[in-house]
Amino acid sequence: MPSPNVSHDNHIVPQWYLRRWSDPNGLVWCYPLLVSHENVPIWGQHPLKGIAYRRDLYTLTSEGQDVDDHERWLKEQFEDPASAVVKKAVQGKNLTPAEWRTLVLFAVCQDLRTPQSFSESMEYAREHFPSTIQKSLEQAVEQIKRRAASDEPAPPVVPDPGTKWLSEAFKFSIRHDTPQQGLAEIGTHLLLGRDFWLRTQRHILGGIAESLVDHSWCIATAAKHIEWFTSDHPVAKLIPQRDGEFSLGSGWAVPGEIICMPLSRRHLLVTEVGVELPQRLRLGKAMTMFIRRTIAARAWRTIFALQAVPDVPTMRPRRVDREAYEREREGWEDWHSRQTAAEQNHFDDR
Repeated sequence: MPSPNVSHDNHIVPQWYLRRWSDPNGLVWCYPLLVSHENVPIWGQHPLKGIAYRRDLYTLTSEGQDVDDHERWLKEQFEDPASAVVKKAVQGKNLTPAEWRTLVLFAVCQDLRTPQSFSESMEYAREHFPSTIQKSLEQAVEQIKRRAASDEPAPPVVPDPGTKWLSEAFKFSIRHDTPQQGLAEIGTHLLLGRDFWLRTQRHILGGIAESLVDHSWCIATAAKHIEWFTSDHPVAKLIPQRDGEFSLGSGWAVPGEIICMPLSRRHLLVTEVGVELPQRLRLGKAMTMFIRRTIAARAWRTIFALQAVPDVPTMRPRRVDREAYEREREGWEDWHSRQTAAEQNHFDDR
């Protein structure tokens, strides 16, 4: 239920970040990638407060009340510290090792917190976690077997899926009143949804992300007379191909992979995994245009710019689909209620 002093409008990217693409009136040009009709303008101006957010994207419920602990955590630990560092970076000033760390962790945060990330996280879990669940079940069965000849009551099953953060997301159950005497049934369930996604963010940002700071990071300036635009998923990871094309990457440590994020209309945070880069670099026109294409390709639903960019629609044609547009709109309208109901059913029954 709605709670006082809770932030319900969860921004996908911070407003201070998008302000670098806004005019003096606080307006940003937006290119929507999914529209309901051909008559929707290709580009349109919108105020900062009305873009790049989703209602209750990170809101959880505790004891019947909405809580925004995750939103506050992202803001306090990653957004706020990065604001001053980004300002210093685009002013051409040297960054300390601590400031580079802040900048890199901010980029990782931006890669993890978007609806695009949610979808990809769910796909990854569906593909890779069945084997993890199977391993956990086998370990639980071994626990039961060891107790089978004992008069001691069966202990609670403590699965070891590999890490504590994931273990806490599982629901395990044991049924002893099976039709066959002396046998027990064991089951497990992992809820793939918002709670799992937020746990994943905390797990990565709380530890794994630190190793990414060791890459050779650089502030790259766009070629003369060309500017960077950005999007609602501003981090792009790409693997260049021999034919001048690219494939979008998914990891953070693939040798040769380029990882980048616009910091302003002229500045880009970038690394090439396994390659030593200078801390400052001016890109040529070909590489600037190449990276702009990847930024467009990685966007989720909107590309943002200071002014309409004529070649963006050729880089990333928009999709005109009324049914898909309405289906997505309706899905976001009941996002919080659906996720909350699923979370309560999952955790209350454990």
